[in-house]
Amino acid sequence: MRGKIIFEILRSLSDLAVEMSELTTAVICAGYGASYPEISFWLRKIRKERIKEKEFNEKQKSEKRRFKKMISALKQDDLIIERRVGNKRFVSLTPKGQKRLSLLAQRNANRLETIYEKQPTDKWIIVSFDIPEQHKRKRVWLRNVLKNLSFEMKHKSVWVGHNKIPKGLINDLHKMELIKYIEVFEATKIGSLNIENKLSAN
Repeated sequence: MRGKIIFEILRSLSDLAVEMSELTTAVICAGYGASYPEISFWLRKIRKERIKEKEFNEKQKSEKRRFKKMISALKQDDLIIERRVGNKRFVSLTPKGQKRLSLLAQRNANRLETIYEKQPTDKWIIVSFDIPEQHKRKRVWLRNVLKNLSFEMKHKSVWVGHNKIPKGLINDLHKMELIKYIEVFEATKIGSLNIENKLSAN
């Protein structure tokens, strides 16, 4: 048995140098008495896992460097301040940072959502709208929403798809006072439209 193990280990080293820790792990995982192909299998597997681990660690290091640069920039801009309490470090907002936070929060509040949960249906859903030019930004927003809901544009103002109009979107259309410019129809197949307007918050 000992002679066979030695033989298989030497075969594993015949092509190239192997890191001792990798060889040890491969032999233990394969089991004493394992053949050369079995040891080689574990060597490849261990190397693959180590490469993944190395790539992950390098990515982590890169992200940490990036984060440190970001923190350093925030300090230089006087948006945050760092304090030491014993062996621990704490960061907090400066008055200038509080003002910047309020400004960014306001901008985010004004940002329109474009992603809604998809609700597939076998029926064709046809969305038609005629939004005035003064609401151009909202019109572009609606097109992006429909695109994200997997609707296809048949005309700039006519979109067709197999997803229901989400209640969240309907509520947002009411809030933005766009509901009066939009009509939604259902059809079992193109050419047999149900003319009843299906756009409702209920």
